Amino acid sequence: MSPWLYLDTARLGRMSPGAQRTLQEFSRFAGDLGGSIHFEDLLWHGADELPSRIRGAYPGLADWRGIAALKDSLRSYVQLPSQARVLFASRSAQLMKLGATLLCRPCRNILVTDLGWQPYHDLLARECQRTNRRMTLARLRDRLVSDQMDANDVTEWLSEVYRQSGCDGLFLPVVSNLGIRLPIKQITEAIVRSAKVRFIVLDGAQDIGHTEPPHAAEFADFYLAGTHNWLGSHLPLGLAFHCPVRSWDVVDAILHDNLAHGIIDDPLLKYAVSTGAQGEEAVNFSPLFAAHGAVGDAAATDAEAESPFVVRLRNLDAVAEAASAAGWEPQVPHSSLRGGILLLQAPSAAVRSASLQSLRTRFHESNVALTAYEQGRIRLSMPAASLESTELDWLRAALQQAG
Repeated sequence: MSPWLYLDTARLGRMSPGAQRTLQEFSRFAGDLGGSIHFEDLLWHGADELPSRIRGAYPGLADWRGIAALKDSLRSYVQLPSQARVLFASRSAQLMKLGATLLCRPCRNILVTDLGWQPYHDLLARECQRTNRRMTLARLRDRLVSDQMDANDVTEWLSEVYRQSGCDGLFLPVVSNLGIRLPIKQITEAIVRSAKVRFIVLDGAQDIGHTEPPHAAEFADFYLAGTHNWLGSHLPLGLAFHCPVRSWDVVDAILHDNLAHGIIDDPLLKYAVSTGAQGEEAVNFSPLFAAHGAVGDAAATDAEAESPFVVRLRNLDAVAEAASAAGWEPQVPHSSLRGGILLLQAPSAAVRSASLQSLRTRFHESNVALTAYEQGRIRLSMPAASLESTELDWLRAALQQAG
């Protein structure tokens, strides 16, 4: 059993074994060959393009086939067709800037909910203000717990708000950072049946590596994600997929325009879009190699084994029971809206008034890693392996001590 109970993927997940191996080998390669022409050959064309004497010295890079192959692996993992395009960025916020521009170009009124990540909403709000567009906020969070809305209720309510408010664009999280898993397929299909939809952007940061494929990317014009949360690359790497043929020209034109005018300023995105043209700024390529190892691990799941997402849901039920026994209040939505994230409310006023760092430290002292929020709330990200009874006892004791 690990000496740490790691239940924290809010920003960075643990680095997977494959990501560690690939990154270590890449580090050796970079230490020996630096930025030589062999590095460029490796980056774009893969290890097979290297001289045999060099290729043999780095066996851990043997299955690296270049940036295009990494895109293929990611498309395959999220079960998108080969025509789907993939963008990489050092900073996910830069891709959200692009997503906000894409929404505001054709749309006049964009529906969002209070489940979204606030920094992304701020970026969209600024673009709406700049372009004289509207954002319609559907307040959903409190109703999910107090009214016990299920997936059908959420679908019906959001589609009605969309129609009555005269919306023509949509920006939703697939899974909120507080653990609500929206029924994206139902929602998008219901809205399309009843109203005009010009563009859809989905935030899948808490989706890939967490829920079951196929992921919600197929229902979006533009889908934001990352490899550093649940997928296990640990090094921040922003991803965006855009699939529908009707949006290709629009996305490409706006992307190149934003890069040319400095509206989007990301060295990795600029380098990848220009297919290797040398720019003025150095680029960190390490996250690409870590992502390659991580997606390889995720895709190698035994087909006969139990789904990791099913295991996460079972772990959530077990942890919720343990937390209740320790006096903490699980804030759990309807079963049709659950993911592998559990939110707990502290039992005492003293804990609810504690600082975030103080609350995290209390659990750190019990060797439990988690995310802390204001007012004594903590977020636990369920592992893909079944929690043992000793681990549940360990967590229960940590909760009792912290509470």
